[in-house]
Amino acid sequence: RGLGYVYKRQNLLLTQNKLNESIDVFRQITEKYPKTIFSAEAYFNIGNYSLDIEKNYSKAKKMYENVELEFPSSIYISTSKSRINEINLVEFYNDSINIYKAFIKTDSTNVKNLTNETIHNKISFFYYSIAEIEAFRFNHINDGINYFNIIVNDYPNSSFSPKSLFSLYHLYQKNSNNKLRIDIRDKLLKDYSDTDYSRFISNSIGSEIQDIAGERMLNCLLYTSPSPRD
Repeated sequence: RGLGYVYKRQNLLLTQNKLNESIDVFRQITEKYPKTIFSAEAYFNIGNYSLDIEKNYSKAKKMYENVELEFPSSIYISTSKSRINEINLVEFYNDSINIYKAFIKTDSTNVKNLTNETIHNKISFFYYSIAEIEAFRFNHINDGINYFNIIVNDYPNSSFSPKSLFSLYHLYQKNSNNKLRIDIRDKLLKDYSDTDYSRFISNSIGSEIQDIAGERMLNCLLYTSPSPRD
């Protein structure tokens, strides 16, 4: 059976949401029809599966890298490069968190000269950056929520804590988890009343229109890279 049949079967399986079976077909395409527009697309889809389902970021990055190698004019190259860059950032931020946590444990003069606020802000910046990518770029909502909650629970005095609560407020809204959304709203209003995030939530209570505006405000924040304090 030729490529036409295989390609149609792959699309049918995707339409039926039979992801495991479709991945087998994609692998067949990469083996039987290498260096083609179809193998490039297959590697792209395997990369998506590795990222979204398996959560295997190193494998996903390798699959995305293969897209351009297979077919240099593939329409999937731009998105693949974006995904590779985002995965690299997640890996970098995770490594930075581990370095700072190890640094804190050392009894050096450099550590003693740094305040807790400075250290916590740097670590919170890394966690926030990971959470942003996970929740809003990879659409891994629960993973993003977990990272935002680390900031809120472990680094409540950092400058990224109210911003994380604001993000959680909208993520719980997206998940239709009204109880946690209200809990987060109340915590933001109580503990961080003197912030733009709290003032916005306070003004938007009971207003669906302003909640939509809040999502737009959040989206604007996402494209403004946070910077840690020196």
